Amino acid sequence: MEFLRINTSTLVSIVSVESTFNIRGRVLCETRLNMTLEPIDV
Repeated sequence: MEFLRINTSTLVSIVSVESTFNIRGRVLCETRLNMTLEPIDV
């Protein structure tokens, strides 16, 4: 049971880290798109 508990905790931590990285990546992509689109709009 302890082994399963440790596995679930590690899985939750990995999922949380992946979600934060995905959010950061999305924000970076959005900022890059905005930077590339700005000169075109002007």
